[in-house]
Amino acid sequence: MSNTWQNESIEALSEGAMEKIRTFISNFPFFVTADNVNVPFRVFTQRIQNKSSFQSGTAATVYPISNVELFDGKQFRATSRTAGDLEYEDLIDIEGGRRIHAQKVHHILRFLLDSPYFQEYAHRDHEAFDPPPPVRLIPAAYGKPTEMWPLQTMHIDQASLEGNSQWMDDVFGRQLRLNSQEAKHRLGNEMVVPIVGDELTTSRIQTLKRYRAKDDNGLARMEYAAEVPGYFHVFITCGIMIYQNHGGTKRGRG
Repeated sequence: MSNTWQNESIEALSEGAMEKIRTFISNFPFFVTADNVNVPFRVFTQRIQNKSSFQSGTAATVYPISNVELFDGKQFRATSRTAGDLEYEDLIDIEGGRRIHAQKVHHILRFLLDSPYFQEYAHRDHEAFDPPPPVRLIPAAYGKPTEMWPLQTMHIDQASLEGNSQWMDDVFGRQLRLNSQEAKHRLGNEMVVPIVGDELTTSRIQTLKRYRAKDDNGLARMEYAAEVPGYFHVFITCGIMIYQNHGGTKRGRG
């Protein structure tokens, strides 16, 4: 197999997968994750115009959601435009507090049961130690694993505002082909696309939306984008805060 044959085969497979996801997103909801990547380009025979370099890019992935209804984009936009200030009463959820308390109790009991001192405990399998019932069970538990469709890596530095604008234009325009007049109208007025990323990504997108708040249409104002912080980064941040609170930092003990 020649190198040309391999490249053409990979390109054909890639284009076939892209056509499949383009067909899917026209009928079902989906969300997008994006993050920066750093790629070292090594040159073993270096010349003035051909040297090793370390460059930044953006990697994005589409996650189709086939088991839910389409997001109501008009309701989402109306709610976001008329949303008032967040009050203290909005944060009070009595039923949610009960569920969180039950999870905390179960978590503490599991620490005890998993310790060496309770390995011979006779009632380890008692129903009192069963986990609380799930609130919203993930559909994957019923044999519906999450699908992932990696998109083409883009040579775009995602750290800046301009970079985030460019990669979103590339994903929705060039790769997903939402660039016809009908698709643009639907994207700007009817669709809602959750965009999951780290704190920097969500902050940049929120800033872009503020800068474009007075633009002429929903597409230019990026009203379709519902930025969501990635739970992995939230989990890591929470872990660091707990460690610094109890273990301390370079400045001193916790």
